Amino acid sequence: MNGTNDHNSRPILGRQPDYDVLQEVQMGRHKQLMHIGGVFENDKGYIVGQTLHGKLVLAPTQAREALQEMRTEQAQNPAQTQEQGLTQEP
Repeated sequence: MNGTNDHNSRPILGRQPDYDVLQEVQMGRHKQLMHIGGVFENDKGYIVGQTLHGKLVLAPTQAREALQEMRTEQAQNPAQTQEQGLTQEP
């Protein structure tokens, strides 16, 4: 591992996290926040990092909406999508 991750072009080793990740846990009748990791902002607008539960990636809502729109267009034009897939180089 080289100190970067899939969604981040800047190295994260030696950097302080941009955000702490906290999880609310029930302790009897009381709730307590437990620190479970840290995350970093990257140049693409994602927030990424490792927590006790695994890798966490937060994507901007715009990216999700664009993906849903693309999927809707592909569902409406399946023949065109297949044709494009055959002409694209790997």
